[in-house]
Amino acid sequence: MQRLPLQLRTVQVLHGGALGDCVLALHLCRMMHQSWGEPKIAFVGRSSIAELARQLGWLASFLHSETGFAALRFRESALSAAHPDGPVDETHAVVSFVGAPAFPNPPRKLLLVDPRPLPGSPLHITDQWARQLCDQGRPVRSGHHPQVEIDAGLRCDWSADLRARVGNGRGRMAILHPGSGGTRKCCPLEPLEVLVDCLRARGWSPVWMIGPDEVERDGPKLRDRLASSALVLFEESVVQAAKLAGGADLYVGQDAGMTHVAAWMGVRTLAMFGPTDPNVWRPLGRHVRIIDFPPHDDPGRSLWIRNVVESLAS
Repeated sequence: MQRLPLQLRTVQVLHGGALGDCVLALHLCRMMHQSWGEPKIAFVGRSSIAELARQLGWLASFLHSETGFAALRFRESALSAAHPDGPVDETHAVVSFVGAPAFPNPPRKLLLVDPRPLPGSPLHITDQWARQLCDQGRPVRSGHHPQVEIDAGLRCDWSADLRARVGNGRGRMAILHPGSGGTRKCCPLEPLEVLVDCLRARGWSPVWMIGPDEVERDGPKLRDRLASSALVLFEESVVQAAKLAGGADLYVGQDAGMTHVAAWMGVRTLAMFGPTDPNVWRPLGRHVRIIDFPPHDDPGRSLWIRNVVESLAS
């Protein structure tokens, strides 16, 4: 790789996406960190999963923006938090996923990333973003997706918290998340309910996990239906939900943000994809398997369920 003319000390990332997009942006942050001489990363965005990334050492600082980018007024303090021993100068850069904001004092190095996928591109979205940075003179090693390293003791604590919430210490813990930001990206619930029974029959302890999005969209009827087959965990906090997922032995989720979180943290993850192209949007992790939605011409979904269960034995 071509040597950069000037080593960066601090990079501020401006991001406006929701949970799943934010996790993918965190992958790019780590790629930048490893490619650009390990600068400190200051992150401004609206997903609180970045706070967990800060706790795990991926970010030097995180500032939350509730609506739009009102938090941009904190730009100088964000950079100071990431690099307190020097002024903002030519060794600092801003990587913006939200266009070119109107800074009072524009940064000397502003790199723009269009978060939208290129039509017809076979590359994963993080590699598309890396290409954009390369085109602006800041090469990033693409095709390499760093994983978060979680201390074994911390993961053990998360597992203990999950088992305490479930109230059942028997068997390997499997979390199933039936929701997604769009109904088109949701696998039908019926085969997942059968999958719960199959997992339990094979010694797993399956639980459902839902959050405010599912409750707001589907109301109490979804929770009541899920409770008929397994315990339902409801968690409003993204960070706490992420820790519960991080303590599981298996995570089965839709093409949704929390599936990206589980994969990012190294949990064995089955990610269910329907209309979205997994080559571009798949979760990144060491133990991720992509599975298609069950076919509509298989009413019982028996073959799909058998294939899913068998995949857990490999």
